[in-house]
Amino acid sequence: MNKQKIKELIEPLFTKTSLIETIELHVQRDGMRYSEAIIHLCVLHELEPEDVAKLIIKTPLKEKIQIEAERLRLLPKSNNSSTILI
Repeated sequence: MNKQKIKELIEPLFTKTSLIETIELHVQRDGMRYSEAIIHLCVLHELEPEDVAKLIIKTPLKEKIQIEAERLRLLPKSNNSSTILI
């Protein structure tokens, strides 16, 4: 799906900012991992994870997800990753 179609599908539900804020809220309030919070929103709003990923790819949230995945050993550690997850 192209980026414009994704925006048309998701923006009635979330702006890029509100999507990130909602994900962060689930992580902080509900103790979810970032990946869990994204999947939760996808299931709840019938969104494709790939489409949501395209919206958060150039945000600070991407780095947090990467660090989380490295900690869980789902991704190999990269040389430029921070060791602190905020």
